[in-house]
Amino acid sequence: SAKKACDHLGIPLVEVDMVANYWQEVFEPYLEKFKLGVTPNPDLYCNRHIKFGALMRQALDLGADGLATGHFARLAFQEAEGG
Repeated sequence: SAKKACDHLGIPLVEVDMVANYWQEVFEPYLEKFKLGVTPNPDLYCNRHIKFGALMRQALDLGADGLATGHFARLAFQEAEGG
């Protein structure tokens, strides 16, 4: 869980309610486009306005150095030459 990961890393878990932001910035525009016969991608709106918009601003306002969104990442590390 997110709480266990934060505890393991020694960082606080901060939950932020973005429901209103999501409704206004993602869901309503999606519905409007859909009514026009367009098939929009709500992920694009969410990334632009929520994840890298409102949520990132909130994280920075709290003094965060980074933001974990819950998405998975595959990381690879390579030993430096000579070490």
